[in-house]
Amino acid sequence: MIAVASIGYIYDHGIWPLQISFGEIGHEVTVDEMLEGRGHAALLVDQLVALVCGMICTDTPIELIRPIPPGVAARLVRAGFYVALI
Repeated sequence: MIAVASIGYIYDHGIWPLQISFGEIGHEVTVDEMLEGRGHAALLVDQLVALVCGMICTDTPIELIRPIPPGVAARLVRAGFYVALI
C-alpha cells in the first residue's frame, strides 16, 4: 500500500497536468475524501493506476511529486501516460 496525499490539476505554462503527491497528510480517508483534500488515502499501485485511468486520457501529462513510491512511475508509463518526476 502507498499513501497518496493528493491528486489534482495545476496550471503550468498553458497546460493542466494532473499532479500526484505522496505521503501521509492528515488521517487516512476514502479516495473521494482524499480528492477533496480531507486527508490521505492508502492504495495499491494498481488501484492508483486504475483511478488515474478513470480520471484522465493518456494525452494528459502527469507530474509525480517526490518521494515517489517504487513502481508508480513505471506502471503509469506502461499504461500510456507521459510522466514527469518533480
